[in-house]
Amino acid sequence: MKKLLFLFSALLFVSCSPIVNQQLFSADINPKQKVKQLYGEPTDILISGGVETWIYNYKKSLKSNRVIVFDNNGKIIKHEKELKDLTWILKNTFVYGGGIILGTVLLISFMFSGF
Repeated sequence: MKKLLFLFSALLFVSCSPIVNQQLFSADINPKQKVKQLYGEPTDILISGGVETWIYNYKKSLKSNRVIVFDNNGKIIKHEKELKDLTWILKNTFVYGGGIILGTVLLISFMFSGF
């Protein structure tokens, strides 16, 4: 019983411990290629002071805006995610979602009306 309790507590300790200083991407993958693969081409690229800043500004989609900063070696030194405002999300959800629902209802009613 004591061995089982020890094993359980050791497993709990290991599974709950945070991983500190873990790289975002493995060393064999180019971080810039991986970022492009995940988020597409950046909206803007700024180069100043030996760092390269990629800005993803999604104006009309529900995707979050991002700013990713690379150092001279191409390593990610900063990755910020800016969430959309709740009012923006609700407005666009009702506009697009309402349009889809209304269009579907009109299409079904048109189909059953006998035309």
